[in-house]
Amino acid sequence: MSSLNGHVLRTLARDVATYRGFPSLAVSASGSVYFDEGNSVVRVPLAGGKVAEVVQGRSPALSPNGQFLAYVSGDAVGSSVQTTMAITVLDLVSGAQRSWQNTVLNSSVEDLSWSPDSRYVSFTSLTWGHAPPTPYQIPSYLILDSTAPSGSLSIARPIPLATGVAWAGFLSQTAGNLEGVGVTQHARETVLDAVNAWSGQIVKHLVTMRGVLATGNALDGPEGAIQVDGSEQNLLVASSGNGFGQLYRWSSGASGPTSIARGLMRAAWVPVGVR
Repeated sequence: MSSLNGHVLRTLARDVATYRGFPSLAVSASGSVYFDEGNSVVRVPLAGGKVAEVVQGRSPALSPNGQFLAYVSGDAVGSSVQTTMAITVLDLVSGAQRSWQNTVLNSSVEDLSWSPDSRYVSFTSLTWGHAPPTPYQIPSYLILDSTAPSGSLSIARPIPLATGVAWAGFLSQTAGNLEGVGVTQHARETVLDAVNAWSGQIVKHLVTMRGVLATGNALDGPEGAIQVDGSEQNLLVASSGNGFGQLYRWSSGASGPTSIARGLMRAAWVPVGVR
């Protein structure tokens, strides 16, 4: 679809089953669209064609250089006291893989995002807590160095965000300064800020928009509702809208977002030059 006016160019797949209600989408410079169908990462040509399985897993994320596919492999075992869940990085050129096991009990791994230099992978760790009358999930946000040897996700570095701020993925990089999108949700509006990935401090305000993000559970974090384009200047923001989804585009320097489509819960940018 066009990011300018929401005009649909072509339909790539129908009747696909998604994980937890929302798919993770990623488009490669070679013209493949990756998404999760159930517990499989699949791809379909952007020009149209058959859907083919790539790996067993979910939450695919493509590195900006197009070489690496990160995804969540494995799943919780039994009552989630144990887990086989891991973040796996597949080199799409050589076929080599590295994997980091989740060692936190009663937790899951979600929402992968690559840094602009294709080195770091941020993710959300959801840990179950218990308070009457129902259990709840506590999100924490971490950064994994994908050049590290396979092992444990315990090597991931927490992002020390202020209370009430959620991490929505990487935004930009200048020299060694990494920034991401910080989200603060209020009852009727969403505040987006640029935050330092290492210190968690707010660097600058981006935009305030009406409504809340389209998520399955507001306590699970942004859940992939915000996507940054390759120029690091434009965002796609999926809002709950009237309950059926509302997709917005926001460009750096603009006073507010532009509505481009209704009835959509997720979207991903197509790299410049790919059709």
